[in-house]
Amino acid sequence: LAFRHVFDYEIVGDRFFLTQEMGYILSGQVSQRASVASIIPFYDGSFYTMISSEQGDLLVAGLRAAAFRSDDGAQTWELLELPTSASINGSARLADGRIVLVSQNGELLVSDDDGRTFDNVPLEKTFPLSGLVETDPGQLILVGLGGVLAVSLDQ
Repeated sequence: LAFRHVFDYEIVGDRFFLTQEMGYILSGQVSQRASVASIIPFYDGSFYTMISSEQGDLLVAGLRAAAFRSDDGAQTWELLELPTSASINGSARLADGRIVLVSQNGELLVSDDDGRTFDNVPLEKTFPLSGLVETDPGQLILVGLGGVLAVSLDQ
């Protein structure tokens, strides 16, 4: 099993998942870290981020706005339609269960249905985004090449 560039991870129950370049996802049991399996690549590009919903459904996203969702423990994947064509670089699940993605074009995408659909939330300033964190409920700090931006989703 070859490890490529690993970009992100997610733990769901007793399983871990690692996102990689070239459409690879690795998975295994948390208690058996030495035993890792590769999920057959289903996308010809890199996955930069992975997040799970409150129910444990998985969402991976990355190059060229490619995003996929699995509700069966990564056995099958559904292609998602995102309101962007830019690469997705970061993700977070908020305290209220919403899933948030950030893009290379400086877009903030928010889902309130466990990652099935996303809306583009306008920002006062845009720059390439690479990550985010929720500091208080609905209050985000976005980071990227243009610096740091505080955003409130609940105004």
